[in-house]
Amino acid sequence: MERPKLKNSPYFVVGGLLLIAAGGFTALGVMQTRTQVMTTPTKLSRTEASEKKEAQKPKKELFEARGLHITGWIAGGKKSFGKIVDLVNNTELNALCIDVKDSDGVVSYDTDVPLERQIKASRHCMANPERVLKLMSDNKIYPIARIVVFKDPILAEGKHDMAVHNANGGIWRDHAGVAWANPYSKAVWDYNIDIAIDAAKRGFKEIQWDYVRFPSDGRTSACIYPGKDGRNESEVIRDFLKYARERLEPYGVVMSADIFGLTSLVSHDMGIGQTIKMIAENVDYICPMAYPSHYARHEYGIPNPNVAPYETIRLSLGDHLEEVQKTKAKVRPWLQDFSLYGVHYGRAEIIAQRRAAAEMGLTEFILWNPRCVYTESALSTDPEKPPKEIAAALKSKPFRVVLKKAGPDKEKVRALVEKTVGKEKVDRILKSLPAPVATNLSWANAGKLASELKSAGARVDVR
Repeated sequence: MERPKLKNSPYFVVGGLLLIAAGGFTALGVMQTRTQVMTTPTKLSRTEASEKKEAQKPKKELFEARGLHITGWIAGGKKSFGKIVDLVNNTELNALCIDVKDSDGVVSYDTDVPLERQIKASRHCMANPERVLKLMSDNKIYPIARIVVFKDPILAEGKHDMAVHNANGGIWRDHAGVAWANPYSKAVWDYNIDIAIDAAKRGFKEIQWDYVRFPSDGRTSACIYPGKDGRNESEVIRDFLKYARERLEPYGVVMSADIFGLTSLVSHDMGIGQTIKMIAENVDYICPMAYPSHYARHEYGIPNPNVAPYETIRLSLGDHLEEVQKTKAKVRPWLQDFSLYGVHYGRAEIIAQRRAAAEMGLTEFILWNPRCVYTESALSTDPEKPPKEIAAALKSKPFRVVLKKAGPDKEKVRALVEKTVGKEKVDRILKSLPAPVATNLSWANAGKLASELKSAGARVDVR
């Protein structure tokens, strides 16, 4: 079978690393006297030196990714990785998120990080990461390095001083017997960031932090965090991401963070340190794991979210988009391509999730299947166009803004409603709350109107 030709559409171009050979240039000042000719090199000013140094740094470029997750083992196998590359080349996909360090603490290849070698974290899943990255580059596939941070039993077991401890003695383990690394430990931060820097040097364009949170499954009341200070969980996660961003800045990589889909449903950090806005302020992307199968019955008022992928994704992503409004972060969701709890997921369910995201203007996504077996029929075979259902969703205007309560500043709210519906309708709407103020809106316009009403003290809902 003939291998697909490389994509040459700008839609798939991955920003490469620009190597600048900065040849020194010397201005010669010549002073002539009767007896000598003297030459002196001109020194660069501080501004010029700074600009020269800046020009040599790789430039960070955001990329509109439509991708899949694969393990280090899949990436390391010539046959298995070849099939994945063929899938990308035959569809609209343009990115792969590869495990560099997974939730078992396994590092996919030998890094140049001394601590990783000391604790023998590598299992050589990818014996030749350079070959993997070159093949991705040749096929214009955007490479994302997934690095699991604090769920790291290899580090915790190998370095007890870097582990979460148990109040009853020894190191703490969750319900599955897995030890976790201590989020308060700067050494743990540096270990993960060193692995990220190693990945960036090898050619990964994005670092995606997963399990960037505190432990949850187990008797967490028994957790002891050596070095714990006055910061709460959310502040610790924020500070880790801020520090990671600073250390990764010279390498020009994009930075993203995976978060629980449930975080948008609550007003607190769920005890794990994931406060959306605090995370969004320190990354380029937040990546909510909005898998419908992971929501309990009746969450979002949906009897069984697992059988309602469109409704679940629409409500979940709506909340996440609202949370990041005043930050620079973008939203790129993880979408479900696996079956769980007796509910089959195939083309219809994946398209339903993508349609919900597209109606909100989101074209980026990463699919997750723990076996790395994906539903090709849910993907367009045209690299320039999404499936017809997604193209239609991107053009649609299905949203309405419902005014539920005017709030204390009724005159200001009245003025906004009148501006939207006109003098003839304003009284009728205000007397029959809750009532729709505007319909047939794009997500962006609905969000703008809702924000204006909220700033006036009103209670509103976008549906």
